[in-house]
Amino acid sequence: MIPDTVTTIGKYAFAWFISVTSVTTPDSVTDIAESAFQGCTNLTSVKMSNSVSNIGNSAFEGCSNLTSVTIPDSVTSIGWYVFESCESLKDIYFAGTQQKWNQMLIYEDEAEGEMEIELGLDDNVTVHYNYVPTTLSITSHPANVTAKAGDSVSFSVKAEGEGLTYQWYYKKAGQTSFSAWNGRTHASETVTPNESWNGIQLYCIVKDASGYSVKSKVITFTVKPAAITITQQPKNVTVGVGEDVAFIVKASGTGLTYQWQYKKSGQTSWNNWGTRTTAFTVATANATWNGMQVRCVIKDSAGHSVTSSAAKITIQ
Repeated sequence: MIPDTVTTIGKYAFAWFISVTSVTTPDSVTDIAESAFQGCTNLTSVKMSNSVSNIGNSAFEGCSNLTSVTIPDSVTSIGWYVFESCESLKDIYFAGTQQKWNQMLIYEDEAEGEMEIELGLDDNVTVHYNYVPTTLSITSHPANVTAKAGDSVSFSVKAEGEGLTYQWYYKKAGQTSFSAWNGRTHASETVTPNESWNGIQLYCIVKDASGYSVKSKVITFTVKPAAITITQQPKNVTVGVGEDVAFIVKASGTGLTYQWQYKKSGQTSWNNWGTRTTAFTVATANATWNGMQVRCVIKDSAGHSVTSSAAKITIQ
């Protein structure tokens, strides 16, 4: 933080300080000297107070992650290559007119006459003229989400400012870039994730009426397999010796496998019923089955398991 007693940020004052991530000058500062913040590669935003009148040569050169700069109307001179090699810079918010901005970029050389100052700006940089400083700020960032597939979950961002609009962006696991999430344009959103959402990342861009924007923190979704739910239990049956008997169990979940088990009358433990490993199984009853109980153990792809209720066989 720059003390409010400082009037000049001197030559190379913060040059190559990687710990500098944002700069807001106090009202006491009138001059930002040559190369004051050169090479601050983690610097992302700069807001200058209405007292600043001069920005020196290469003041922000090499600030490769700088995305936005706010310049007051009080600035009357700006140096050469101020934004050279600032390849992430997208927006300059200038409180003055376009005419004043153009006049600041004219350099009078006694030998060569009038010259245009080279700021080092890329073609994709937009200068916003007559900018009114914004009060836009994020007061509550979205939080990471952990849920089961099929659950209804919400995420939100809170911000202060005038005429706010919202746009959420996402990046699935394995992707390298974020994409605008169509239709997700509210401060709070509710979704029902499936397992393919596991590892997806989100953030929100909030804009105010003047076009200034802020980005929320990036959050991550952790989506676990849905719980196994048995929707149809096996039923008791009464059959005669030699007749076919059928059992069925129905369940919802991911990657389900089945293992039927039996326990004959008088036994205390359950046994796997051979290779009966489908949701529907048919067998031919014999006299020893009278009073035998049958159930099914169901597992999902994550290793979770649930056991059905027991069905009883009665032999006529």
